[in-house]
Formats: sequence, structure tokens, C-alpha cells
Amino acid sequence: MIKIRSIIMMLSVLLLTASCLNTDDTEYTYYNDTAIKAFSLGTLNRTYWGKTKYTDKDSLYSTTVSGSNYDFYIDQAKNLIYNVDSLPKGTDAKHVICNVTTANSGIAVIRYESQDKKDSLVYYSSSDSVDFSEPREFRVYAQDGSAFRKYTVQVNVHKELPDSFTWSKRGTVEAFKAFKRMKACGVGDKVVLLGYDGSKTVAYTTQNTDGVEWTLTKNGLDADTYKNTAVLGGTLYVVSGGQLLSTTDGASWTDNGAFAYKQLLGAGSKKLYAMTSEQGIVASEDNGHTWAAEAVDGDAAYMPENNISLSVLPSLTNKNTETVVLTGLRDLTANPTDTAAVVWGKVEEYSSNSYSNSWVRYESDGGYKLPALSGVTSINYGPVLVAVGASPMGGAQSKAFSGLYISRDGGLTWQFGSDYILPSDFANGDSDTFAIAAGKDNVLWIISGGTGTVWRGWLNKLRWTKYQSSFTE
Repeated sequence: MIKIRSIIMMLSVLLLTASCLNTDDTEYTYYNDTAIKAFSLGTLNRTYWGKTKYTDKDSLYSTTVSGSNYDFYIDQAKNLIYNVDSLPKGTDAKHVICNVTTANSGIAVIRYESQDKKDSLVYYSSSDSVDFSEPREFRVYAQDGSAFRKYTVQVNVHKELPDSFTWSKRGTVEAFKAFKRMKACGVGDKVVLLGYDGSKTVAYTTQNTDGVEWTLTKNGLDADTYKNTAVLGGTLYVVSGGQLLSTTDGASWTDNGAFAYKQLLGAGSKKLYAMTSEQGIVASEDNGHTWAAEAVDGDAAYMPENNISLSVLPSLTNKNTETVVLTGLRDLTANPTDTAAVVWGKVEEYSSNSYSNSWVRYESDGGYKLPALSGVTSINYGPVLVAVGASPMGGAQSKAFSGLYISRDGGLTWQFGSDYILPSDFANGDSDTFAIAAGKDNVLWIISGGTGTVWRGWLNKLRWTKYQSSFTE
């Protein structure tokens, strides 16, 4: 252990030795300013629990993590050093090899607090491991020994696995058991549940961070209001009494004028969409005041009649482009052998002079289709589409609530995802009534009409704060 006095003596000897050896005409310059210019990690060990390849049993795995893939930001104003992207859960932060580059060949040391609460300073070595299980103080001494600079180094490690789903049961609401059908929508900081009780639709509201306390905020809406919904820019639009109503909190409602179409389908980032009686699609870019016909390339007989959902997926490469996906069931009285939901899509482009694309039906020849399920509902959650349904309809063979169907290709194919799962204790009794919705901050909600139970959850990695991962001068 090198005490502070030892370091000062070392610096003094260094200066004295250099002075004695200076027998020629060479002039040496010693700097009194110092800083850490770069900081990185070496290879780290990691252990974690995961499923084995051939069974569903958990097993302990050991691997390594390349620390050089995780950039460290140096805040010279606050003397802080930290990795903006956390290391994976299970990474050993107690035995870390780090690389430190100092300005003007400054001498780096690490401060430790001994058992007697006295400071101890250890000379930094790129070959010795450092315990970063808690923030660690580094000091850099100037060449001439006149000053030093302190830094707090923090190595962040995730406490969660990225692809694990976290569910929390929020409680049971007795009123929800009376609903014959329901639809949930994330609206700003709120979640609004529209429930049809057999004669009318009512609205209950909770905070997106809650789910335990629900307040009845609107009564006496039309029987079909629950299936005429759209959320555009933090505003919920519904249809009741032939009028287009809107709310930003579920409590205060605005009348936006007459609605003359068969059904309100949903909304993208800039448009409301509706279905006409002729099975055509119209869109509005002024909050429902004026509507224009959309081009449809396909047989209108395959347009959905029931359980209609509209989702929007932003483009990963163009901020002015998005894919709008429409799912639902055909009239099963007229089409009793349908085994799958119908899926339509359109690419919306909002750049100036961009081409207006048509709606097209997605026809998959493979087996990865969204089954025809009672109440089947699809939503966009993070980068994927998520769907769930109750009893099989038509010729479908799937079981009720057998899992979450995931589409990672914009609605073309649907499969169960190992990372997107229902709550392990989800139950709906003999009821087909349920609701699923995505709220603010990538919170996923599922509400059982059979039991009145509310679950709130998320895929861990979608809740992690996104930081800048690299920095340049």
C-alpha cells in the first residue's frame, strides 16, 4: 500500500533523479496540470441463469464480456467517469482490469478506505484488477507533484436480464367482471378502459404508473363505442351518438362533430382511419373534420368486420415513414371456415412530394398466421406487434390465451415469442372478455374480464433509459 506521503516522496525522488542525471544540455519540462484522457475495461467474467438448449430447465452459464465494447464517458467538469451502456446482468464488477490514460504522463492512483477508516492509496496498474462493485475514486498526480485531480469512476451493471418480461398483478376490480367486451388504450399518463356492459359503454381511468385505483370517468356511451377507438398524439377518439368525441385524460370530453362512417379503425402518428359501409378506408389529417378516401389494392371481401385493431410501426431508417397494420376477423357467419385473422398494411410516407401508397392484404402461404380467436387484439409494443385472443373461432385450432403472438416483420408472420409472455398466473375463467394495451414508457397492460384482475408489465430492455453510447469532441 502506498500512502499519500509515499507518493509525494516518490514524485520528489523522480524530480531529484532527473535533476542529477541532467548532465547534458537537454531541458526537461514537468507539467503541473493533469487529467484522465481515456478510460476502458478489459475482458470481464459473467455468470447467469438461463434455459438449456434442449429443456425448459434453468442452468448456470459462464461466459466473458468484452469491456472494450462499452464506451466510458469522462465528464471533466464534474470529474465523473461512467459507462453509458450498462454491462450485462451477472458481470463480475469486483475483479476488473481497466486501462487508464492520463494527460502529461500523470501518475494514477486508486483511493481505498481501510478498516480503520483511514485513506489508503494504491498505485494503478493495468495488470491488477480493481473492485468496481461500488464507485471508486481515482486520483491523478501531476508530474511536478504540485497538485492532483480526483475522479469518481462508476462501472454500471444491469440488474435485470434484457429479454425477460416482468409482470405485476395490480389487483382485482369487481366492476370489470360485468363487462361483455372491453378495450383499453394508453392515453398520455393514463390508461382508459372502455367496457361494454350489455347495454352501454362506460370508461374507467387509472394512472399509467398505478393500475390499482380505477375511476369511473364517463358513463352512457354507445354500445359500440368500445370498438370505435383511436389514439392520436396523446388524445383518445371514440364514436358515440354519431359524434366523434375526444379526451386527453378520460374525464373531460370534447365533441369534434358528426362521424358518418361505419367504424373508427385507429390512428397512425398523423392520421385517423375509418371504415366506410362499402368496406373502403378513409383517413383524416385534421382530427376528424375532413376525410379522404384511401387507395386499396385488394379484394374488399377480405376486409375485417370484427375485432379490428390498427397499429403503427415507425420506420427504423426514416423518421417520416411508418407502417400501418390493420388486423381483424371477417364475418364468420359468411366465412365459417376461416382459420386466421386477416391482415392489411400500408406504408405511410410524410415527406414532401412523397408517393401515396395503397393498402394491401398480407397473404402468407406459410403456417405462421395470426389465428382466428375471439376478441383477438393486436397492438404495437416496442419494435414488434403483439396479439392475443380467447376462444378459437371458425376453423382455428389454437387454445384460448395460449400465449402472446409476436410479429417481428410488420404483420406478415406471427409466432409465439420466448421473450414476450403472458403473466404466469393469468386466468380468465370461462370468459372471452379481456383487454390489452400499451401505455407510456413501454408499459404493457392486460385486463381480465373473467376475474377482473389487472396486470402491468414490460420487457426489461424496453424500459431501460437510452443514453448516448459514444462521444466525440
